[in-house]
Amino acid sequence: MILFVLKCTADHRFEAWFRNGDAYETQAAARAIACPVCGDTHIAKAPMAPRIAKGGRSKDDGPREGAPAPDAAPAAP
Repeated sequence: MILFVLKCTADHRFEAWFRNGDAYETQAAARAIACPVCGDTHIAKAPMAPRIAKGGRSKDDGPREGAPAPDAAPAAP
């Protein structure tokens, strides 16, 4: 499954899921996709910002399930 941000000729933007890129192309060519706001069937892909996964964890993340517990800090004398 792939998520596309689409827009109509009135610049209404909306998201839609497709099995793959070819499924989108087939449906768009057949005018089978309609804007949920105005019903326009002249639909195009809108530019999307990529979703980039961060490699590290934030400081608010707790330990991962199954991960060893961090060593305890030495007690103050």
